Amino acid sequence: MNNLRIIFVNWTKPFFYRDQFTGYRKSSDSGLSSNKYKIPDHEIVMQIAAITSAKKYGRCPIKLFTDDCGYEYYKKINILSLFDEVDVQVLNGVNNNPNINPAQFWTSGKIISICNQEPPFIFMDLDLIIKDYIPDWFSNYDLVHTHWEICRGPLYINFSQLKEYGIEMDEFDEKMMIPNTSFLFVNDQKILDKYLKLHLQLVDKKYDQVPDWLWLMSDQNILGYTIRELNSKVSEITNKIFVQYPDGSHNEEKPGYIPDWIEIPGIVKNVPKISYEHVWITKGALIKDHESRNKRVFEWNEIISNNGFNEYVILGYSNIHRRAKSGGIHIG
Repeated sequence: MNNLRIIFVNWTKPFFYRDQFTGYRKSSDSGLSSNKYKIPDHEIVMQIAAITSAKKYGRCPIKLFTDDCGYEYYKKINILSLFDEVDVQVLNGVNNNPNINPAQFWTSGKIISICNQEPPFIFMDLDLIIKDYIPDWFSNYDLVHTHWEICRGPLYINFSQLKEYGIEMDEFDEKMMIPNTSFLFVNDQKILDKYLKLHLQLVDKKYDQVPDWLWLMSDQNILGYTIRELNSKVSEITNKIFVQYPDGSHNEEKPGYIPDWIEIPGIVKNVPKISYEHVWITKGALIKDHESRNKRVFEWNEIISNNGFNEYVILGYSNIHRRAKSGGIHIG
């Protein structure tokens, strides 16, 4: 695909408001007590695995959206050279916008960065590691996302909730599935314009508190409303649908059981598909489980090495706050 690039986003401002996190974001916080911006050691290795995999399998320029703080931090740990281009203007602008609460809408930096990138491009979360080359069939679509999700439990939204929070949105549709935004191929500027408009409509309001459903609406749901309103041509890379708040495995043999992943007839299964790992699913557990964390660091280092970036491999899994080897990456 001509002019394709892959973008990553690291917005640092939420880090400095983490004492105000609530709900899911609070439960998944790394618990770092530093007043200076910092990424947990194991997540640095994870990010390098994600970025080098994008470089290997994307075969296109890699761009980073970050702010001045993120730029200096990546410079300090010697990974800026992994990017072909770095933009700090967009997120510095977001940092200076007093209407956006970084504790309540902690993915606003991601969405605004995405909407400031000219298509075609691929966005990937820094915890999403692809394992296959980008297929040619992407170019047949306006948008390709990770997978569809069925809203359930506290993340389900109805009209009465919107009314309670003073939200008026003609595009709202409580019945549709929503697209996961950890991986996005975007090939239509109209999608970005509408997506940004709906996002700002939500985050520019003042709220006493923002429940998880409202944060998620500002990220994933509104992208669903956008592509439905535009009747966009859409596909996804997983070929399965994620069910929010599924049954527990203890109910697997009981009537009415619903698993976390299902298939629905009519979903087009394009091939070749992309294999990937989205670490988000286990990120919270890794913070607490030292043994599993070290195991994952070993696996991510293997990925980095196999991607052809041995100079970024980090050794010493129990204490990677040191230079791994002569000429290696330094963390700390």
